[in-house]
Amino acid sequence: MSSQPKKQRRRRRIIIISAISLALIIAGLGLYLWLGGTQQESHSAGASSEAKDEVGTLKLRGDEDLQARYIDLAHAKREDDAAKLFDDAIEAESDTNKKMELFILNVSLALQFKLTDQAVDVALRSFEFRQNKDSYGNIIRAYGAKGDLAKQKEYVMKAREAMVASTDPGKESMIRGYDNVLRSIANSERVNK
Repeated sequence: MSSQPKKQRRRRRIIIISAISLALIIAGLGLYLWLGGTQQESHSAGASSEAKDEVGTLKLRGDEDLQARYIDLAHAKREDDAAKLFDDAIEAESDTNKKMELFILNVSLALQFKLTDQAVDVALRSFEFRQNKDSYGNIIRAYGAKGDLAKQKEYVMKAREAMVASTDPGKESMIRGYDNVLRSIANSERVNK
C-alpha cells in the first residue's frame, strides 16, 4: 500500500518537471521572438495572405471562430472533427508563416484538451512542413505532455544542435533553455528509476 503514495509523488514530480520544462521553452522562444529573431518571408499582397474555407476567411492570430469551433468539437468529444477542422485550415493556407502559426495553435489546443496523440501527430506534420524552432517546440511540448521522455529528449537534443549551428542572434538564450529542459528530463528519468 505504501507504494501507491510513492507512485503518486513520482507522477506529481514528473508533471511539475514537465510544466517547468515547457515554461522554460516558451520563455526562451518568447525572448527569441522579442529580440526579433524571426525571419519574415516576403509574400504578395492580396489573396495569398488569406485562406478561405467553407465558413469564410480565416484570420490567424485571434481567430476566435476557428478556436471556438475547435473547442466546441473537443467538448462534444468529436476529436476527429476537431482535427479535420485544423487540417482543412492548414491545407487551405498559402502563407507559410501563417500555416506554421496554425500548426502551433492546433498543437496548443490539442494539448489543452489532453489530446496528446493528436498533438504529437500535428507536431510531427509541422516538423515535416518546416524544421525550425517553432516545429521543434511543438514536438517537444507534445511529447512532454504525452510523457514520452525519450522522444522529448531526442527532439530537445536535435533542436539544441540546430540552434548551435545557426546564426540566430538569440541562440545563446535558446541553447540555455534547451540545456535546462535536458536537465529537467534527466531529473525526471532519475525519479522514474
